[in-house]
Amino acid sequence: MTKPKEIFLKDYKAPDFRVEKVNLFFDIFDNHTIVRNVSTFSRSETAKPGSLRLNAENMEILSVKVDGNDLNSDQYKLDTTSNILEIFAVPDSFTLETKVKIKPQENKELAGLYKSDDIFCTQCEPLGFRRITPHLDRPDIMSKFTVRIEADKKTLPVLLSNGNPIDAGDLEKGRHFVLWEDPIPKPNYLFALVAGDLVVKENHFTTMSGKVVPLRIYTEEKDKNRVDHAMESLKKSMKWDEERFGREYDLDIFMIVAVDAFNSGAMENKGLNIFNTSAILCDAESSTDANYQYIDRVVAHEYFHNWTGNRITCRDWFQLTLKEGLTVFRDTEYSSDLGDRAVKRIDDMAALKMYQFPEDGGPMAHPIRPPSFIQIENFYTMTVYEKGCEVIRMLMTFLGREGFRKGMDKYFELFDGKAVTTEDFVSAFEITSGRDFTAFKDSWYSQAGTPEVSYVEHFEPGKYTIEITQKNNHPSAKNPYHFPLLFGLIDIHTGKEIQAGMWEMTDFTQTFEVELDTNISVKPVLSLLRDFSAPVKVVTKNSIETDLFLFKNDTDPVNRYEAGQRISKKIIQDLMVDEKAPISTEVLDNFGTILTDERLGEAFRAKCLSLPDLYSVVSENKVYDYEAAHVARRKFSRAIVDYHESKFLGIFEQFSGEPYSKSEDAMARRMLKNTALSFLSNATTNFESLAVKQFEKSDNMTDTMAAMVVLAKNPGTARDKALQVFYEKWKHDPMVMNKWFAVQASSCADDTFERVGKIESDAAFDAENPNKIRSLFGTFGRNFPKFHVADGSGYKFLADKVLQVDRFNKKVAGRLATLFDQYQYLDAKRQKLMRVQLDRILAQKGLSDATFEVVDRIRKSVG
Repeated sequence: MTKPKEIFLKDYKAPDFRVEKVNLFFDIFDNHTIVRNVSTFSRSETAKPGSLRLNAENMEILSVKVDGNDLNSDQYKLDTTSNILEIFAVPDSFTLETKVKIKPQENKELAGLYKSDDIFCTQCEPLGFRRITPHLDRPDIMSKFTVRIEADKKTLPVLLSNGNPIDAGDLEKGRHFVLWEDPIPKPNYLFALVAGDLVVKENHFTTMSGKVVPLRIYTEEKDKNRVDHAMESLKKSMKWDEERFGREYDLDIFMIVAVDAFNSGAMENKGLNIFNTSAILCDAESSTDANYQYIDRVVAHEYFHNWTGNRITCRDWFQLTLKEGLTVFRDTEYSSDLGDRAVKRIDDMAALKMYQFPEDGGPMAHPIRPPSFIQIENFYTMTVYEKGCEVIRMLMTFLGREGFRKGMDKYFELFDGKAVTTEDFVSAFEITSGRDFTAFKDSWYSQAGTPEVSYVEHFEPGKYTIEITQKNNHPSAKNPYHFPLLFGLIDIHTGKEIQAGMWEMTDFTQTFEVELDTNISVKPVLSLLRDFSAPVKVVTKNSIETDLFLFKNDTDPVNRYEAGQRISKKIIQDLMVDEKAPISTEVLDNFGTILTDERLGEAFRAKCLSLPDLYSVVSENKVYDYEAAHVARRKFSRAIVDYHESKFLGIFEQFSGEPYSKSEDAMARRMLKNTALSFLSNATTNFESLAVKQFEKSDNMTDTMAAMVVLAKNPGTARDKALQVFYEKWKHDPMVMNKWFAVQASSCADDTFERVGKIESDAAFDAENPNKIRSLFGTFGRNFPKFHVADGSGYKFLADKVLQVDRFNKKVAGRLATLFDQYQYLDAKRQKLMRVQLDRILAQKGLSDATFEVVDRIRKSVG
């Protein structure tokens, strides 16, 4: 196919028109919806006279009026190729009225207005509003909205939109209406509408100024008792945002709606958040501890968008990290303030290394503010979100918590109600701190790739010197990165910290000196990149002995964890080369220390016991061999558990049988217990009966799933019985069945591929639902030993799914296609097999721009 048009940041042009007011009228029927849009336009002072060009996609134009006058067909034109409605020769100021027919029930792309089961709902970010009504669909146009919704009262009794309800009533033929007004200007991507037969769980929050805000969460009747945790999370979020950032909620009501068919986790529409059911519904029987934590974070994230994304929004979609990276930072700080900060920091760092670092090292690498794109849907990425968060965190590290708060206050003061850029954001911190962040901004916002840090140490009594070098091999990285390196120096004899501080890297190579007590006669041990103070890779030459020393003595919990990970990774890599490579008793004894040292806390102990993921094991090699890494990892796990069998068994028994609680301490104990169970499943002694017993006796989904994961490893009666029991119990609950799909798709059992194929035809699987697609196909694509199987069958399977999904949902298809992104790191045989499938996708007639962009970039990563 012909390469689609690429859009560049450098070509940004301010809009020719402003839209002060948008009045929408929806008339919803079973098989179509009529949308009337009455908007007031005014030409910008710098714009030349001419026509008005509006985005209009997948709709039938019924009428067009300018200032109340009907236009003839020769006064406007709808181009169905470019999806542009052009209205010729409009005046400088006018009212435009359009009436269109759309068909939400046929909208499988889930962008614009669509039907999720029996619920009508919208998703307008980034480009969905153009599928609802003709409009200037861009984020730098902020307007006040009123919305009138009409529908059948019996089937759609609840009619919701942004803002505050100002009128409602009954109509003829069993219909009714509700009129909503949003007094705060917003871009149209934040518009929302929901119509359905819903029940509501209501609470309230009293803001810091004394205003009582009703809080409402709408669900289907069957789910009404699964939103209590989300409501608690919402109230905690509102309170935290007032205390930490001084941000008070601004509307008279706050609403959340749960729908099952949704392309992402949730959407921050002003005053009316729409959530994927997976990100809002939970209870102990159906949800794991990870689900509870995820819901807490997503509810907070979408609420925090009210100020960082809604009140202040993006000028253009290249600035996406302006709202997403910043809001991810805010939700991670929320979780850290209210929970275990060290464990949260380890989780965030581990996720960045597992998912974002590969993105930085692959064909889809891009700066957090990309210079160009074909489809913006492809740039809702870990780089924009999670790396964007880390860039914000570095500003706080430079300025301190108080200095960062001053910068945020200035940002809100200067830009409330505006659509701005990343330069505007950084300028607020320059104003309040007096610092020049030009180098910081130019490097992190404009360059792709992950900086790699290496160092050379020098020591003489009284002085420690270190020469630090940074490099980045990505072609976009021309300038050195500016970042903080938190460090500590530890006395090798006493294990006590000698000195700690921060070095600032601003050049490719820099030398730093630390004055020491002259009594220190031996070079201290360096603890570098404490608290993961920058999203960089540190190349260390530490021996296993040095890392064991750091694990025992470092006061920074993140670097203690990292030292343990380096030890394990080194041993697994040695076992990949030589399956008989020795494992020292000192290393094995260290795992015993973790198991028995109750001062560490259960959650931290579980993190330190966990072995490195397969990507981190292979990522330092030129060719990724996941099968060898998987075998070596299991061999190391068996060595550990065989050496400490009684201790693992003791921990498992100590915390088994506890009554269920969703407290943080109880979650930590379950995490440690289930980590022990996972290790025991790899022991020479057969402990399968422990998993069977836990599955049968479990009173919560966390323990149920932990047992299922263990049982799913090995084909046999125990596994098949557990999977069938789970299926029969939960087959009518779509959200829980996603877990059943995922646990099988992630297994490395010999029959995994066969089972995944069978699940596709199961009545519980819906091949058009994004949650189902992600849980089965997406999970399989991240099951590296099975996806990269030597005969290439995994590649063909996923390519089939990408093409299948691309026919109705380009966003989900594009995301699935990113799972091919390790193409350049495979051996020649696997590259050839994958190349056949990539070429097959690119040759598909009618392939979407979104999928083409991803696959084309991957394909070009190898000649």
